[in-house]
Amino acid sequence: MAAIGDAEGTVAIMKLCPPLYETTPKEKETMFTIFEREQRREKNLENQKRDAAKAKAAAKKDEGGKKGQSAEQKAQEKE
Repeated sequence: MAAIGDAEGTVAIMKLCPPLYETTPKEKETMFTIFEREQRREKNLENQKRDAAKAKAAAKKDEGGKKGQSAEQKAQEKE
């Protein structure tokens, strides 16, 4: 049974069919696989974000060091 209510205070009680509350043999394995995949995805996104921040900081640091250089030194670096 499930009780479902709305903002107006109306409550409905419904009887659920067995497939909605009984687990299947492969369901636990499938859900574990889904959660594991999402966990790897989150780690990858965090790593990408961290790498992007490092690259941005390195670029900013390189840019800051080049401001004090002469045009001749900048040209030599390009070669």
